[in-house]
Amino acid sequence: MNNARVWWPVTLLLLVCAGSSADAQVDLLPIDHPATGSLLRLAHYGAIPSFPAEHLPISRKDALRWMHEALQDSTLPGSIRREAEWYLVELESDVDEGRRGVIIPVSGNQQSVLRNLNPLAPFTGLLWIDTSRDSRVMLDPVLDGEFRMAAGDLSGSTGIVQGGVRLRGSVRSLFGFSATATNGTIIGSEEVARDDPRYGASFKFGQVAQNRDIDFGSGHARFDVDGAAIGIGREKVRLGAGEASTLLFGADLPSNTDWIRIGFNVGSLRYTHLHAALLGDAESGGIDVGPFADIPTKYLAAHLLSIGPVAGIRLSVGEAVIYGGRPIEIGYLNPLNFLKSQEHYLRDRDNSLLYAAVRVWPLRRLELDGELILDDLVFSRIGSGYWGNKTAWRIGIRATGVPVSSVDVRAEYTRLEPYVYTHFSAANAYLHDGVLPAAGGNQPNSHTVRGEIAWRPLPRFHATVSLGLTEHGANVVADTGVVRNVGGDVREGFRSEVSADTVTFLDGVFEQSRTAVIAIEYELLRNVYLRLRGSIRSVSVEEVGEDQSGQIWFGMRIGSI
Repeated sequence: MNNARVWWPVTLLLLVCAGSSADAQVDLLPIDHPATGSLLRLAHYGAIPSFPAEHLPISRKDALRWMHEALQDSTLPGSIRREAEWYLVELESDVDEGRRGVIIPVSGNQQSVLRNLNPLAPFTGLLWIDTSRDSRVMLDPVLDGEFRMAAGDLSGSTGIVQGGVRLRGSVRSLFGFSATATNGTIIGSEEVARDDPRYGASFKFGQVAQNRDIDFGSGHARFDVDGAAIGIGREKVRLGAGEASTLLFGADLPSNTDWIRIGFNVGSLRYTHLHAALLGDAESGGIDVGPFADIPTKYLAAHLLSIGPVAGIRLSVGEAVIYGGRPIEIGYLNPLNFLKSQEHYLRDRDNSLLYAAVRVWPLRRLELDGELILDDLVFSRIGSGYWGNKTAWRIGIRATGVPVSSVDVRAEYTRLEPYVYTHFSAANAYLHDGVLPAAGGNQPNSHTVRGEIAWRPLPRFHATVSLGLTEHGANVVADTGVVRNVGGDVREGFRSEVSADTVTFLDGVFEQSRTAVIAIEYELLRNVYLRLRGSIRSVSVEEVGEDQSGQIWFGMRIGSI
């Protein structure tokens, strides 16, 4: 191998990084990685209450540090400790060369070997190590196969097969990168596959229906120096408390966003600036796909500052703005500019909101949390039902390792007032790829009660059962469009001709949705995952009736996340 050819793209970076030493990978640990779930569990327990759960994903280097800190807690129950130790091995293997795989030397003092055949050791396909520069690059296979069927109907079944590679690495613990590309196909029922928004929104299969091919890609590159970081990427990202239920940004989406992220931390203080490109709707009557698609630009800028815990309380404050139809605004790109003031300076064209969250640990193992969104608020009309008082709030309680150390219990309530997240310009609605990227994707003028029980008897075995109930007041729609706007659709802002000055919560067409999901995952060998998922959903619409649907999934994944 020609060493110069391998390393010339990072030569300039090495000049900047000279003198540093490598202590871990600084590429991002994906939100969906089980190690992230383990760290969140440790934070909910109270072992690492200053863990930045509101600012995800974090680097693998930070994840390793937090894992070590958590394991210093002598009160950790056995099941939580064993799970943390299992994922600690994987994080440490990035540094201590404890991975299975073919090691390819770059500097002269390395030997090319097939290393570590232990099936419980973390796996990588090819690993390039350059000890002279304290740098490494990993090339991992990604293989995934899944069988899905409509509940009780074998004829409505489909197989989904995907394969690809992931390239990731770090240079002197200052520059980290990762890139993943997969391609696959769908065999069997198209309707069963389309029920999953990831496939239903995919281009070839979901949008243009040319064939059954599916392809996904993600990647990021970032600098991380002494508590300050800047990066660009296309990865799953989350800002705010409440994980996927957060009211700020971080619901499960059909597709990832493209973003620039800047952040820093000083002790227990953490700050993140996010500027993301969103996929908006096509102009009314316009083409939504292909070379002549009429889709305006759309962006989100968001800030979040978290501090604590102080006296057992961790606080977060933030803001966000949606804008589009024009080039990137430098003022919104500025990580230290107050977005609300900038929006006013730009003549109040955009959709801004303010955010606050609190997390409290009154007892070890018990966490309370809450969030508040102020989209718009007129103090003199609080309590009057004024449509412009657009707010949302969520409260939650979580018990970790209760009643036994392998069981976690969680419950939460979310309420979205009419018109929250909407805007006079539909192009500035709080939407990405057709989904609200907050509040679990629910629409305004709704509330949700959700409960979850998780069971982790073994470090490699996770099972969850979740139940949810959502009630929603939808707009009244006829063939001609919206005839009565009650603030129940994020795409429909206030319009005087169809909207009343005062609103009633859950007014309009009453809809009720009930869901039940059971999900099981088992890591058969290191980086070989088996999963089983069953879901049932019942939706009833006033004067229409009730519709029930369900699916069962069984799948296998080979390759690290």
